[in-house]
Amino acid sequence: MVFLANIGLIVMISLLAFFGVIILVIVMLRRHTNLFHKDEKPDDQTITHQELNRMLEDVDDEETKKAMEQYQQQTHPQDENKENK
Repeated sequence: MVFLANIGLIVMISLLAFFGVIILVIVMLRRHTNLFHKDEKPDDQTITHQELNRMLEDVDDEETKKAMEQYQQQTHPQDENKENK
């Protein structure tokens, strides 16, 4: 009868022990093997280049391209002289 009264406690302790062993195995595998590690990590320059390519797109619309050129000429007239030389 005493065993039946403590069955809930025994089940709870058994579940905690079972999941504790699983967590312990996973931690040991992560420390001692390369199962969960990515070997190749890109450097900062590669990451920056990929982000710039993702964010900056070429202008396909002719009207927008002309408007951008006019703005460039209005705001930076000295750059136009450098390009013509």
